[in-house]
Amino acid sequence: MNWLDKLQRKYGRRAIYNLTKYMTIFYGAGLILQVFAPGFYELYLSLDMSQVFKGQIWRLVTFVIYPPGGSLFFSLIMMVIYYQLGTTLENCWGAFRYNLYIFSGILFHIVAALLVTLIEGNCVLYGVSYLNMTMMLAFITEFPDTQFYLFYFIPVKAKWIGIIDAAYLGLIIVSGLLSPIFPGVQISNFSTGVLVLFCVLNYIIYFFAMPGNRYSPKQVKRRVEYATKVAAGNAKAKLGKHRCAVCGRTEADGEDLEFRFCSKCNGNYEYCQDHLYTHMHVE
Repeated sequence: MNWLDKLQRKYGRRAIYNLTKYMTIFYGAGLILQVFAPGFYELYLSLDMSQVFKGQIWRLVTFVIYPPGGSLFFSLIMMVIYYQLGTTLENCWGAFRYNLYIFSGILFHIVAALLVTLIEGNCVLYGVSYLNMTMMLAFITEFPDTQFYLFYFIPVKAKWIGIIDAAYLGLIIVSGLLSPIFPGVQISNFSTGVLVLFCVLNYIIYFFAMPGNRYSPKQVKRRVEYATKVAAGNAKAKLGKHRCAVCGRTEADGEDLEFRFCSKCNGNYEYCQDHLYTHMHVE
């Protein structure tokens, strides 16, 4: 048993179920704030490390409500997409592991902002855009053959979108980290490379450092089937050991019910006290 299994056994009951639903609600609140109070988020809720150091520690939490997508229309579309992806991942992994993935992603955003602040003097983050990108990557990794429709009519396999997404993030990270060595070929700066690298650590750790700690869709299906059979067996066990062959009642239908086998019936037929002497004998 690895450390993640131990954590799940110890703290699994404290996992937040339907976490994606609450995230979507937070995004919706952030979107309403952007529409009716533009600039409020940037001034008071964003992850501005210079303000955090001055005591505005609520920014370590409130920065996550920034809606994805930018405009109102695209934000609504992205919220629906991320809700579907997140719900699927939670059903696939289980609530605890999905919680761990999301909260570690948020934590790595904060760590990344702190590191960039140490490098450049300050860092301001709006939302958890890279967490959303890694959630997309996680979904594609689990379901690579899922078919998306670009512009609603161009069919594309999910794995190709994942390859492009991963290549884009990798290019930013590599070019940023190498920018001090090769300043002439600079796609992103060093701070951006560090920022993106730490923001996608949750995906890197989950799918590369701990490949045995996640469940494939086939494993999830087997787990669900097993749980269904166990539940059916438990339900059958609760039906009772005694059942009247006439009325079908069991001891669960009343504590005062008594059951007897009939010696004249050909077979093991059991009857309640109301039908023990009134039933037709089975020959």
